Amino acid sequence: MYHRRASASSVPPPPSPFQRTRSVPTSGTSMFHESSTESPDQRSLSFSILEQDEGDGKYNRKTSGRLLSKDVFYWRILPCLVLMVLPWIPCQRRYWQIKSRRATINTLLKEQKDMVQQLDDVTGSIQDLKKEIDVLTKDNELSYQEIYRNGKGLVIDVESEEYEELEEEEEGLVNRIDRLETAIQEVSFQRLTEAYGGGAYRLRVGVIDEVGGKSYFIIETAMVMDMPHAIDHFMRMVEKRLWDGLALVHEPHSKVITATPMTMDDSHTWAGQRFTDANLTHMAFNEYSSVYPPPHHRKFSVAFSGRPGGPSFYINLEDEVDFSHQHESTFGVVLEGRDVLLKLALQMDKKTMLTIENIEVLSTRRPDEFGQTDD
Repeated sequence: MYHRRASASSVPPPPSPFQRTRSVPTSGTSMFHESSTESPDQRSLSFSILEQDEGDGKYNRKTSGRLLSKDVFYWRILPCLVLMVLPWIPCQRRYWQIKSRRATINTLLKEQKDMVQQLDDVTGSIQDLKKEIDVLTKDNELSYQEIYRNGKGLVIDVESEEYEELEEEEEGLVNRIDRLETAIQEVSFQRLTEAYGGGAYRLRVGVIDEVGGKSYFIIETAMVMDMPHAIDHFMRMVEKRLWDGLALVHEPHSKVITATPMTMDDSHTWAGQRFTDANLTHMAFNEYSSVYPPPHHRKFSVAFSGRPGGPSFYINLEDEVDFSHQHESTFGVVLEGRDVLLKLALQMDKKTMLTIENIEVLSTRRPDEFGQTDD
């Protein structure tokens, strides 16, 4: 009836939570007895096998870590880098395209500046040669007068060596002027074709009447190969906007409408200084074409006034021209807006004027000729 209380020494202590427990199989006793019967050599061999297994586990863990880092790089980091770099590729491509085109534009501007300087030098040389020719012509006239006064010495003086030398010198100067004029035409042709392309060009002339009404007419130039110097001279004026705000005048009973360097404000002052500052007062020489304009079809043709022409130009209102306007530099024809000019010319009994608002060059080249691409 009374249970005997177990002594404290017979109760095993509870396992400590910090003490590693090892599960022992049911046949552990036999295994213990078997292991206890192992020899020392067998025990050292078993310990070496266990150490080798632990070493292989460490190596496998290192190898798997390396493989895992490579996978992270190839499947996570590398795509991010690719996505970051891809948007910059077209930007860099466009940057180099822009840089290349800027270099081309700078080269063309430099060549244009050199050609303008060359054209100015050639024009100055032509003017100097013309002065020399004038001097020689006056000397020849004086020689003729002296020959006629002497009478009998007429044949002898004309056939003299001095007279032949003067003729040869004058012929050499004339040939030199011809070569310089050809050089000016070639430079003008090259500049125009590089800037605007070949063929004929169209220019829109905006005008304002006396009551403030706006209208326009369009000038089509001759083929650039026929009148290169005259067209280039006019295009330079347009590029520098020298005609903006100046007058287009029709005098009473006149057969022409003249663009003159006169301002259209209340002062009506002479505006020729702007042409002088731009070195575009007149052409280097009077340019004439045998095929443009066709004979007896000069109505609405556009030509420079004077010989050599410039800066004023006029628009002819009849097929025939006065003798004073023959062989002047005709460089274009009014293609559209002729009613604007006829309305001005119909007021025959009084002086009428229009204000040139601006002159702009219309596009005459296809997009691919400007170097544009599809990208």
